[in-house]
Amino acid sequence: MFRTFKLAIALSLLVILFLTGCGDSQTDNVEPQTVSQAETTAQDTDENEERNSTVSIASDGDATSEDEAVIRRFQFTYAGKITDLKPDTAASIWLPVAQDTHNQKILNREVNVPGRHEVNKENNFGNLILHFNANADVNGEIPFEVIYSVERSEHRIGNEELLDEHANEQFTKASSFVPIDAGLLAKILDANIVDDELGRGRQLYDAVNDHMKYDKPAGEAWGRGDANWACDNGFGNCTDFHSLFIASCRELNIPARFEIGFPLPPERGDG
Repeated sequence: MFRTFKLAIALSLLVILFLTGCGDSQTDNVEPQTVSQAETTAQDTDENEERNSTVSIASDGDATSEDEAVIRRFQFTYAGKITDLKPDTAASIWLPVAQDTHNQKILNREVNVPGRHEVNKENNFGNLILHFNANADVNGEIPFEVIYSVERSEHRIGNEELLDEHANEQFTKASSFVPIDAGLLAKILDANIVDDELGRGRQLYDAVNDHMKYDKPAGEAWGRGDANWACDNGFGNCTDFHSLFIASCRELNIPARFEIGFPLPPERGDG
């Protein structure tokens, strides 16, 4: 038996998404990368109905031993459309590309977009970015669809990602909106830092959560990921929350980065 969860994605012109990568939001220094032969390209540009993102979760291959990390294999469809364009308007579109990590393997990737596409690699953090040019159809829309076959293992203590020297340096240094010497930690935490690393992370998480309020009032400078601003004002969106948390971690020389993706429901089956 399977269940289906759908997420509709409608994008405006020139919106750039980087939902599956990590880093400090730099998107320059892009170099071409060879597109996998497993990918296919569709020419359909007359899609009129809403394109939905659907996650299908298969239960085959799940580990059952308490000593093993649970492995889940599933199909994930990331789809949507650029809207509100004049017919035949030319546009360049960039999309995030899911990639292998320490607990994730991309078994297959199928790309369905109008015209030719390429997958590029961003040099600073290694994120993959799909790019294509297309003209809007008669409805002023440009559809896209990327279908992944994925194998994931659960996050467990002892199965953490190991950082090399370059990554450790990248994720402990300051960036434009994430300072490491502004004394932000003292402003949000009035307690001694605990000794163990996991406990320290939880302590910083709770301190940021207690200090911040999720609020997006009109006319305010929230949403830029400015850790100083978030700390002083005490509110903002998720970008402001995670920037303050990352700055607090890096102030203690704890490697920290921004990473975003899609959660899997715990139930087996399709989702």
